[in-house]
Amino acid sequence: MNSLVHMFMYWYYFQTERGIYPAWAKLLTIGQISQMIVGLGMNIAWAWGYTNGYGCGCDKPDVILAMGLIMYGSYLFLFLKFFVERYVLPQKKKEVSVTPTKKVADDKKSGTPKTEDKKQK
Repeated sequence: MNSLVHMFMYWYYFQTERGIYPAWAKLLTIGQISQMIVGLGMNIAWAWGYTNGYGCGCDKPDVILAMGLIMYGSYLFLFLKFFVERYVLPQKKKEVSVTPTKKVADDKKSGTPKTEDKKQK
């Protein structure tokens, strides 16, 4: 599942770098959220088995369990936060007022030498 989501994710980023914005960005985020839910579910299932006497052949299973829960839980939180902010409660874009900058022609004011076009004679 991770490879599938990442394949689409990198394709999406590749397209946006080319100036193409795929319409399936929301589906990609849903896929990422689904991936975290499955990962968290697998960690919870493993934790249930481990705490109910099913063995584990790995070193420090408590650490592995804690790190898996923290990782998938935090990613799930971040993807859900992104989803809500981007698709559920989008903020109105602020209009930015762009004013042209004033060129200073006087080298005394700017402290830099004045550049002039020199025509060859």
